Amino acid sequence: MFVWAYKQNPHAKFYLNDLNQYIMGIYRAVQADVEKFCQIVDTYEQKYLDLPPPKLKTKTENNETVWVDHPTGSKCKELEQEYKEGRTVNWTKLWNEKPEYQTRRAFYFSVRQRYQELQTDRQSTFDAATLYFLMKTGFNGVWQTKGNTDIFNTPCGLMRHTDSIYDKENVMEWHTALQGVTLLTGDFAATLAYAEDDCFIFMDPPYRGCFTQYGVDFDDKLQQSVVDYLNNAADIGAYTIMSNRDVGDDFFPEAPRY
Repeated sequence: MFVWAYKQNPHAKFYLNDLNQYIMGIYRAVQADVEKFCQIVDTYEQKYLDLPPPKLKTKTENNETVWVDHPTGSKCKELEQEYKEGRTVNWTKLWNEKPEYQTRRAFYFSVRQRYQELQTDRQSTFDAATLYFLMKTGFNGVWQTKGNTDIFNTPCGLMRHTDSIYDKENVMEWHTALQGVTLLTGDFAATLAYAEDDCFIFMDPPYRGCFTQYGVDFDDKLQQSVVDYLNNAADIGAYTIMSNRDVGDDFFPEAPRY
């Protein structure tokens, strides 16, 4: 939505907010330190692409495309079990001690482990670029956390990248677009302070009836608070819109309004 609005009026005043401080850390790094950000991602990318993937694409006798285990890059359950400590594999130790298992899979999980063990607030450009790499190579780019923490814990994806893992030109376009944008991290309700007459507000909360909660139990009480927020913004003179999910119980049509 921001991209669309920016294209309509690149000189408008924008505020972007998300409760996830680590995702917003990526935006801040791209906004203020994009060259270093890309250098770090490029380093990860080069090392990752040089490693064998889990699967290879090949053709059958009938000329059908199939994916088969890579002779050196495929998953080795026995070796991973050998390095299991408790319920998780010590990927850093496995990576360092078993060079024959230095694959894309092992690299991903060793980078993820180091990221999880960071003794920082994970807000540096290096941390942001590391998370960006993980999200570009993780399973479907989804956000999963470790237990009851807010620590990124998404498993690896198919890892079928060939030439690159990200579009650097697009990142640079984001860098340009984010200049002058105010980036916020916090409760959406606090952003009402920035609303004014004739402004446009778009909200994309966790959807009703969806298992994906992004670390927040977004129940109907919170859904109603979103409706209240939009009504309050409309009273100020804002134009408002929200994306959500209709589960067939008329929750939104019947939600209390002012």
